[in-house]
Amino acid sequence: MPSSTVFCLSWAYQTAAVEQRADIARAIAQVCDKRRVQIGYVSLITCNRAELYINEERFPVSPNALLTEIADITGIPLQTLQENGRIFRGEEAQKHLMRVAAGLESMVLGESQILGQVTDAWETAISQKTICPQLNAIFRAAVRAGKRARNETAISRHPVSMSSVAIQALLASVDKPQAARGLVVGYGEMGRLGLKSLRGRGVRTIGIVNRRPERARAEALEHGHRLWGLDQLEEALVWADVALTAAASPEPLIDRGLLERVMKRRQGRPLAAVDIAVPQNIAANAADIDGFHLIGIDQLKQQVDQGLAARQRCAPAVEAIIDEEMAKLTVELRELAIRPLIRELREKAEAIRHYELERTMRYLGEVDEPTRRQLQYFSQALMNKLLHEPTVRLRQKAALGEIEPYEQTVRELFGLS
Repeated sequence: MPSSTVFCLSWAYQTAAVEQRADIARAIAQVCDKRRVQIGYVSLITCNRAELYINEERFPVSPNALLTEIADITGIPLQTLQENGRIFRGEEAQKHLMRVAAGLESMVLGESQILGQVTDAWETAISQKTICPQLNAIFRAAVRAGKRARNETAISRHPVSMSSVAIQALLASVDKPQAARGLVVGYGEMGRLGLKSLRGRGVRTIGIVNRRPERARAEALEHGHRLWGLDQLEEALVWADVALTAAASPEPLIDRGLLERVMKRRQGRPLAAVDIAVPQNIAANAADIDGFHLIGIDQLKQQVDQGLAARQRCAPAVEAIIDEEMAKLTVELRELAIRPLIRELREKAEAIRHYELERTMRYLGEVDEPTRRQLQYFSQALMNKLLHEPTVRLRQKAALGEIEPYEQTVRELFGLS
C-alpha cells in the first residue's frame, strides 16, 4: 500500500524525559539541515514530543540509520533511544499523527495548542520545500481531523488544568472579568499557564510577580504586562483585583500580617485569590480577613476531575472522526500513487502527438496560422478524449485499492518503464 513508505520516529512525554527530548529535538534539526536539499520529511517538535515523519521513497534513509545518526549527535546510547522512542509505520503513522493533532496523545487530553503546532510544522515544511505530496496529504488530513475533533465534539471545551480552572473561578467572582486586573504570583509552569488562561479569557490588564523578575521580562514586554519582584508583592496585591498564586516556596509568601496591610490599603476593594501552589503560598489563617475571598482548592480539584471525565467521554467520538478521515486519506493516497503512471501515459501520448503533428505539417507544406492552430487543437482534443476514459478508470481502480493488475497491464500495453 502507498502509505507503507512512510514512517515516524517519536519520542514523547510518555517515555522520554524532557532533557532527553530537547537533545533529540536538536539532533533532528541537524539531521534535517544536513539534508535540506532533499524532500520527503517533516519534523514536529513541541514541549512534549520530538517527532520526525519520513517518506522513504523520497528521503532514502531507514529508521535504524536515523536512530544511529541521532545517537551519534546526542551521545544518547542507541538502545536508550530505541527503548524511549516509538516507530510508527504506514497507516499506524498516519493515525498517530491524527491522534496527536486531535489532542488524544497530549499530556492534557484534548488540549488545543498541539493542533497549531502540527499546522506550523506542516506549513514550515511547505515553505522550506521539504515536504512531498504524500506527506502533504497526511498532514492535511491530520489538521482536518484535529479541527473536526474540536468543532464537532467537546474534547477541548471543559477546563482540565488546575490553572485554567482556577482562572475561570477567579473571573467568575468579579462583575466585569475582562476589565479586572489579573495577577499571577510565580512564573513556573503553572504560572505561565495561568497567564495564558487570563489572556485567553480576554483579560487586558495583567501583572506578574516573580522571585527573579528578569525570567518573566520577555513575556511581560511582549504582552504589555506589569512586572514586580517578590519584594514588591504587597504593592502588586494592592493593585490587583484577582490573584493566582503558584510560586515555589517552602513557606507561605502571603501571611496574615501582609494580607491585613494589603486589605487596609485597598480601602474596601475586595480581592479574590486562588492558591494552587504546593506547599501553599497563602497562610491558612489569612483566609477569614474581611474583603478577601480565597477560593477553595478542593472545589477546583473537583472541577478538574469533572472536566477530564467530560473530555474522556468525547474520546470515542474523536476516534470515529479519525476513522472517517483515515478512510478519506486512504483514497487520496491511492490516487496519489497512480499519478506517476497517468503522467507517464500522457507524456508518451503527447510525444507521439507532437511528432505526428510536425510530420503532417511538413507534408502539407506552407499552411496559414489559423489552419496550424486548428490542427494543433484537433490533435490535442483527440488525445485528451482518447485518454479521458482510461484515466478515469485508473483513478477509480486506485481509489478502490484494485490498481495493481491494471497498472501492470497499462505499462505493458503502452511500453512504459
